Amino acid sequence: MSEEHDEVFDRANALFDQGKYEEALPLYEELIAAKKLGADPLFFKAECLANLGQSETLSPEESQKLESESITWYDKALDIDDENELIWNGKGNALYHLGDYTKARVCFECAYDIDPENIDYAFSITETCLLTGDFQEASNLAQDALDTAEGTDDVAVAWAFCILLFFLEKKLVNALDTLDQFIAYFQGIESDSDPDNDFRGVDYDFCGMEKAMVSSLSGASMEIVAGIINYLKGEISLDRLVEIQASEKDKVTFDDVHVKALEPQEKSPEAYPDMREIADPRERESIESIDSLVDEFGDNVGFESFAFLFENYDWNVDKGPAPFLEELVHRFFIEIDNGHVKRLSIEINQMMSALLERKKPQAPITSIFQFLGEMLYCPQIEEIYITSMGLPAILEFMRGASFGKGREITLFVNADVIPGQQEDLLPLDKVTEISEIDEIPVDYQAEGKKIVGSMTWTAKR
Repeated sequence: MSEEHDEVFDRANALFDQGKYEEALPLYEELIAAKKLGADPLFFKAECLANLGQSETLSPEESQKLESESITWYDKALDIDDENELIWNGKGNALYHLGDYTKARVCFECAYDIDPENIDYAFSITETCLLTGDFQEASNLAQDALDTAEGTDDVAVAWAFCILLFFLEKKLVNALDTLDQFIAYFQGIESDSDPDNDFRGVDYDFCGMEKAMVSSLSGASMEIVAGIINYLKGEISLDRLVEIQASEKDKVTFDDVHVKALEPQEKSPEAYPDMREIADPRERESIESIDSLVDEFGDNVGFESFAFLFENYDWNVDKGPAPFLEELVHRFFIEIDNGHVKRLSIEINQMMSALLERKKPQAPITSIFQFLGEMLYCPQIEEIYITSMGLPAILEFMRGASFGKGREITLFVNADVIPGQQEDLLPLDKVTEISEIDEIPVDYQAEGKKIVGSMTWTAKR
């Protein structure tokens, strides 16, 4: 790189740091035209466009145009350097401002994969999960962030996410207990005589939290969450937050929570199977009953095609169905061949939630999983993928299902690790229906939070 290009880049960066994006743009473009400095000038041009697009003086149409143009340049930068977390994060922010939270989440996840020590990327993923209605994943991420956060600001933001999500999930006791912990923590900080520990608010954009709060909460729950956010913004004192807690906590009810169902995704022929291809009437009725149960529950759309998923994700020969086991949460997939179901994936906790929402008779949880299993009849199935929080639920489901006595099926499982209770697949070797257990290597298993593996299931009915 010549000294001349060095000088141009330094001048452009100086203008950028001063917020003079319009003046910096032509300098970055000069470097791009000269094909100097690789991805850097492309990235900074994208950043200039994105920052200009966020100007309050622009119309929504003008802002959208600049944000969209910035994505083009982020992509050009990624074509040169796709291991740069700043570029992924910049693209994620642009997509976020365009309201495309699903694609933004993917970009933030890429940034976080490259730099897992950056908690801001974790917060960005949490926020996009929150705004797309994936409260369970958002809650898991928020708790992980709270467990690993070190600075007071990071702890505060993680706690705010946790409390908001407890309210959204209607876990009101958890929300109020966590609020007690939150207040006690900051009372300890504010009572510290060390002036360096004084809390004066958090440097964080609470726009996403506020958007979720306004759209999904009301009454006392909304007052409490608004109080937390305003305290963290430095707009009210801790004493005022304590007053809000005292006056509102006994008024919190389930009626405060009114989470709107997400718009169902539009079904397309290539992504969704035609159940009429199932020749056996009983088998077809079985699949249609499950599809009807889960279709449009939360953000679900019923059964999708395995073929469509194969087109978008590579099969990992060494680790088995790695992409599927990541993609299966809250989703259902099916493969129909020669008139029969050959491959199926099911999220049984999602099925249970959908069943209970329809106000079916209450029963012990194990009985519910067996009841759900009894919905399934697939006499020629070869592979089944099941996602669940617990391995016992999977066993109950499989024992309830009908595959044909003696039929051997490859069963893939993805369950949560529960320390001291459910840590690996080894206990399953005592289950009479199970053989040939193969646990996927631990380096794949989400830092030890998931149990992932395959086995052979020999059906008894």
